[in-house]
Amino acid sequence: AIPKLQAAGLRFVAFRAGTVGQIRRVVDIAKQHPLVSVVLQWTGGRNGGRHSFEEFHIPILQTYSLIRAQPNVVLVAGSGFGDAESALPYLSGSWGELFERTCMPFDGIMLGSRVVCALESPAALEVKSLIAETRGIDGYDLPALFTDNAGGVVSVLDVDGVPVHVVANRAALLCKELSDTVFSQPRDKQLALLQSRSSEIAARLTADYMRPWFATRDGEPVELQDMTYAQILNRLVELMYVASERRWIHPSYRNFVSRFGERTGMRLIAASVEFVPQVPPAHYDPVLDEIDTVMRMLPTAHTQLIASEDIQFFLNMCQRPGQKPVPFVPVLDEHFADYLMLDTCWQIEDLRSVAGDDPHQRVLIRQGPVSVRHTTIPNEPLADILNGVHRGLVNGLLAEQYGGSMDRVPVAAYVGRDPADCKKLPGPAADASGFSTERTYRLSHDASLLPSDGEAWASMLCGAHKCWLHALLTAQVIVRGTQHVSNYLPQVLRPRAGRSFSVSVDESSNAPTAVTVYAENGTKELDISISDASRVALRIHHDNGLIQRSVCLEFTYNPRTPLAPIHEDVAASDENVRQFFADIWLLASDDAPAVEGLDDGEMAFVSRGIAVTSDKVAEYCRSVGIDLPAYPPNTDQATSVPMDYLSVLALPNVFRTLTAPGVYSNLLHMVQTRNVTELVSGVEPLMIGDAVDVVTRVVEVSGQDSGKTVVIRATIHRGTDQLATVHTTFVFLGASVDPLHAFRFTTEPNMVVSFKTANDIAVLESKE
Repeated sequence: AIPKLQAAGLRFVAFRAGTVGQIRRVVDIAKQHPLVSVVLQWTGGRNGGRHSFEEFHIPILQTYSLIRAQPNVVLVAGSGFGDAESALPYLSGSWGELFERTCMPFDGIMLGSRVVCALESPAALEVKSLIAETRGIDGYDLPALFTDNAGGVVSVLDVDGVPVHVVANRAALLCKELSDTVFSQPRDKQLALLQSRSSEIAARLTADYMRPWFATRDGEPVELQDMTYAQILNRLVELMYVASERRWIHPSYRNFVSRFGERTGMRLIAASVEFVPQVPPAHYDPVLDEIDTVMRMLPTAHTQLIASEDIQFFLNMCQRPGQKPVPFVPVLDEHFADYLMLDTCWQIEDLRSVAGDDPHQRVLIRQGPVSVRHTTIPNEPLADILNGVHRGLVNGLLAEQYGGSMDRVPVAAYVGRDPADCKKLPGPAADASGFSTERTYRLSHDASLLPSDGEAWASMLCGAHKCWLHALLTAQVIVRGTQHVSNYLPQVLRPRAGRSFSVSVDESSNAPTAVTVYAENGTKELDISISDASRVALRIHHDNGLIQRSVCLEFTYNPRTPLAPIHEDVAASDENVRQFFADIWLLASDDAPAVEGLDDGEMAFVSRGIAVTSDKVAEYCRSVGIDLPAYPPNTDQATSVPMDYLSVLALPNVFRTLTAPGVYSNLLHMVQTRNVTELVSGVEPLMIGDAVDVVTRVVEVSGQDSGKTVVIRATIHRGTDQLATVHTTFVFLGASVDPLHAFRFTTEPNMVVSFKTANDIAVLESKE
């Protein structure tokens, strides 16, 4: 699975470990995949939610050397943190001194429990307020971790027997009692224990838990067999439907009620003989209308107790695979732990779905006994939380490591890996020469001798400097607008046979300022340079024999964002690409002087008097492999033209339309998906020597899942006659469309209405 994740572009694979054995298994996984960064999130016994019974520090003391011996393991302290003061000893490593060890730093910390109370968290405000009121315990207070109530947090058993830390509200205390008295006992004894306390458990569930006892009559708990069909349907709607918001808690609950309503109808329909008139629907939901119809047309539903077969049907539906666990406990049987504990996290976000008063006391709120003490403000913005931790860590490290003096802090270009130690390329891969301000590398003409190590090649170009060029060649992604895209710049500057790489160097700092790549014949292929310490320009030069042009992609080097220090200037780069393609496609066109824009708001162009010559048709036939005696260059007497040549006549105007400001998106991400040529019937075909006019206009701009779709229609005219229509569809991958600017022109067919009598005309004239 890890190679698949790596192929999908994931740079890190994370595992949460709570015991020494789990730590060793994570390290073994890292050994098997040395090229993948494996995050080991150590939680121990103080983790919010699922936890072990391990103290936080001792297992790390036992395995720290093992972890650090594996270089691709990223060690993260993953529980008990919420502010800078609690995190700093673990990031600096000074916590080890409390155990008479050397500094043992973690690579990072993880905040989980505190984020539950952030403004951006979907948890209900009442839940956040309850968390903020929970006092928690100190991280070194090992005995308190697993007591009945450690700082307002208790540990209960999850559905599969794993201990879970939750806030000690009424729901948690009920689960704690059941964990201690029932679920901790041998499985073969649990059912008898449950049934011996059935009345007590049913009452406690209804009073204290988010999943109440299902079977009730007049507010008192009963057994399922004591309820009528109508009582069951009403109870299902009560627990599965939020009447105040006119919504089902989950779509599967709607299906549940509908299926049991159908079952009720099939069971009781034979006993009902009365005619009940239809009434208008009373609800906004067809299932509720269906239930009302069953109640109205089957009066026996109010008196008939549920049959034993239907009890089993009901319980089978409660255990139906694929549906959300039911929000109630229907029976005390071997599935009681599932009814009680399965999928219990979501209701802290939807208290309206919880039956009964004070719902925040009825839900299970996962929080660690250590980390919960750091949360004191409900709905604190996440940015404030993270910025507060960040500022505290910076100030703490400054005081601890540098005596509080900024002058003692070492300066680095950006935070990242140092350049590889590579003084020269091995063997005859390249000849190096140069002066103090310029280095030149002439690569071998033998492709097999070219360097294959990307980091070594980057170090050759950059030297020993961690600079803009090193960031450009080693960054995993480029920030393009709001997206992260794979960094293609190392591929642009990759070693290629016969090329020469000239590196310009700043004489004072010896850092590179520009790289220029020359072809074997000495022509400049591309260059990349930095100006104003942050503006990076990549110029790719193009010479097609007719015209010479360069396209410039512009970037910003931002060392303050080390995970993605290269940011593309999207607007500038896109405009440069647009102008480049416009020049390459159109400046060499013979038809350029005859082009005019149609000022009709429809993004249209017209080219007039395009000559169809034998030379151009012959060039087209050679390029596409048409070798027929009817077409040039096979005969000097040829007069006909291939049908596909009509698309060639339309291309210059199609290109003009694609590069028009109102249509253009990044042409580097454009694909053509459709091209259809339709001939007009009854018109003489195109012949050599003809002169045609071409009109193109955009007929559709729309947004699709794949990107922005543009459809262009080109009509080709000879004199006053239309010869053909060419429809071409392009998709700009990843581009979006403002719905206000999306449109589609459609041509409706002519419709004929025949009036055969005077009465038909009179009817038409009578209409207003």
